[in-house]
Amino acid sequence: MTVESEAAAAAAAAAAAAAGAGDKGAAGAGDKGAASGGFDINTLQGDKFHAILPEEIRTKPYMKDINSFSDFTKKFDGAQTLIGQRMTPADDATPEEWNAWFNKAGRPEKPEAYVIPEIDGVPKEYIEQASEKGVMKQLFHSAGLNTQQAKILSANFLKTVYQSEQQSKVAADASFEKTMETAFGKDRAAVLENGKKVLAAYVPDNVKPLLAGLDDKAWAVMLAATDGIMKKHVSEDGFRGAGGTGSGGTGPDTKESITAQMRTIMAQPEYGSPHLNRTKNAELNTQMEQLRERLRKIL
Repeated sequence: MTVESEAAAAAAAAAAAAAGAGDKGAAGAGDKGAASGGFDINTLQGDKFHAILPEEIRTKPYMKDINSFSDFTKKFDGAQTLIGQRMTPADDATPEEWNAWFNKAGRPEKPEAYVIPEIDGVPKEYIEQASEKGVMKQLFHSAGLNTQQAKILSANFLKTVYQSEQQSKVAADASFEKTMETAFGKDRAAVLENGKKVLAAYVPDNVKPLLAGLDDKAWAVMLAATDGIMKKHVSEDGFRGAGGTGSGGTGPDTKESITAQMRTIMAQPEYGSPHLNRTKNAELNTQMEQLRERLRKIL
């Protein structure tokens, strides 16, 4: 039952009670022989007024500030007036009117108050990054969302975006493998490995972000060039850190040659992310420890 229907029921109950009380009042007045005009419900205040109402009505929360029949009729009239009215601001409402309505509807005071929940199938680090950037929370606040709406929207949005990114990554990896297979055939693994090492060791940090914009064909050309340079100017053993200088395979270790090999290892994604390939991660960490030991001997 709605508040309005409850109010209507209460009004009917009050009227019935008033009628009953009026009958008694009239009878009493007749006995006394005085034409009192009958019972006047408006004379009842506070507990006396509550007493004529059914208990299930008088105990309703909306009755706490009603202490007379006049209060009751005003409350009833207000409830009837609200029926069918628009609950949100008008289409031409001002930003201030909308903000006031958003605040009443549960929007937090600041964007930072929104909490992005844990999402099944989405890494915790991914969620934390999205939360720390604050862009999504600012959008939620501008849109006037309450905290529950923000939780539902953020969970579904981030899960959709994450899954889309993973699918794009898988497709990109497959496309790259196909390009490498076409360009280099059975040698593609060695070409790719050498290319990654050269880029990690010699490309300046301010240039590395530009690599992300290269398409598969550009990567194939770059890797082919680096592979050719490697074969012509760098021995395989020296480059892989088997004891040479890292730039020809002869001569003693130097700080520069060892740190260059360290950078090569650190640039490989498996080094910092064991979940990608735990075996590879273990091999790279072993190589890194060997390089550290060699570096300590010459420092």
